[in-house]
Amino acid sequence: MTSTLPEHLFDHLDDIRDKYEDDEYFQNFLLSRTYPHEFSTWLVATAPSDKFKFNINLDAAVVILRHLYSMVNTFTRYHEQTKVQEKSHPILRFIWADFQDDSDESVKAQSVIRHEMQVLDDPSGQATVYDLLERHAMWNTLWARKPFQLFHPTVLGRPQGAKKWDIIKHHPDIVKSSLVRWDGAQPLGDRISGMFGQGVSRKTGSQFVYMFNDPAIIRVRYEHTAQEQSPATYEDLRHIYIHPHRRKHRKNEKDEDVFIKDKETQEERVLYTLVAIVRCSRQADEADRIRLYSVIGSPLSLPIALKQYVGKYWNLGDADPGRVYLLFYANAPPDIITGQHGEPIAREQPDTAQLIRDMKASIIPIKKTSK
Repeated sequence: MTSTLPEHLFDHLDDIRDKYEDDEYFQNFLLSRTYPHEFSTWLVATAPSDKFKFNINLDAAVVILRHLYSMVNTFTRYHEQTKVQEKSHPILRFIWADFQDDSDESVKAQSVIRHEMQVLDDPSGQATVYDLLERHAMWNTLWARKPFQLFHPTVLGRPQGAKKWDIIKHHPDIVKSSLVRWDGAQPLGDRISGMFGQGVSRKTGSQFVYMFNDPAIIRVRYEHTAQEQSPATYEDLRHIYIHPHRRKHRKNEKDEDVFIKDKETQEERVLYTLVAIVRCSRQADEADRIRLYSVIGSPLSLPIALKQYVGKYWNLGDADPGRVYLLFYANAPPDIITGQHGEPIAREQPDTAQLIRDMKASIIPIKKTSK
């Protein structure tokens, strides 16, 4: 959603970041365990046209985004840039609404805002959850935020035949590329792990080092096309381990810069837990379906009121050629810490800054990237 809505529409919709500013635990509980009230055309001041049909996928996307943010440390919730972005992308503001508030004013505001968002950005009411989450507006805002970046923004490059490594400008599609595309041909953890480390461009012969960013959330598009492998089941995907392939810099016998595997971390495995699934629809009259799990992998029981985008029996691994799933993984905490409601608390994102500083220092002088 990329259109600005009048400010007064949010007057009766409390923001949980402000309402519970000093209670991270309760914010996380509300994000993961409260949901938008059922949309009602009767509550919209200007009656929708007869052709208007509310797109329930908007609610499904909101529930997914709130759940993901419950797994992310709170420091990203209060950035000034975040507030600015929300002015132009109302869905990113709407996800912070206090859905626990069932006052008439709040319930009405929820319907009015959703109606206005759909009229402006999805008038046909055909957008899927995938459409809503994977679009330029999201790549430039939410997915560009540090907790959701799969690749570290520092990329090292060395032209063919050169001795020195330089910090280079990362590819403009690096945020978009954080959506892992997986066909099921190899274990998902291996597929993601293989995206990092040192590689060579087939076209130019230049060498690059891409580094794992230890993101709070990893997103995956899964369409099983590997004929030699059976479709992955929930048990196959419940937990995955990422090998970061961290590297150390040194000089070889020719006084050339090389990056070798860090022996201290070569056995390191970072655990991620499946926390959300979207079963993507394939036709206009088929709704997307979602499932949510806690940060330790326990299924969350969702209320019957959400049956339009939760119900219907289905399983990962079903024989369903061409079916696309969105999988979302959260960085699992090493030790489970729970809040006042017994919910696991989001872990703080690992600090990779020292590793990057060491690598930068090793290749000084740093040349500015030419545009």
